[in-house]
Amino acid sequence: METKFTPGPLRYYKDHNGRFHVCAGGTDDLASLFHPAINPGTMEGNARLFAASPDLLSELQAAHLIIRNALNLMSPSAMEKWAKWNERDGVIGEGTTRAFEREAAITAALGAKS
Repeated sequence: METKFTPGPLRYYKDHNGRFHVCAGGTDDLASLFHPAINPGTMEGNARLFAASPDLLSELQAAHLIIRNALNLMSPSAMEKWAKWNERDGVIGEGTTRAFEREAAITAALGAKS
């Protein structure tokens, strides 16, 4: 089964009632975001993140391939140095390149089973 979602670009806007809307192309809303107990700044941040999600997924998928390509060009000593730098910078995951974490995020976004 093919996973489908609305491709970007998406945009968001705030209506005259203070509700945030995410739409594709014209003004057909994909989602309306409002909750009286949530700070409007937080709601705007949620709308902004929702609108950016197709681009974020596309860039994550591209980064995943770029990192794999880079690994294929690296010597073992370069990979070891990279791992040490990632650990130093607090971005180490299950592996040197966080491939498992990226794959899990991509899988979750596409709705595929892991």
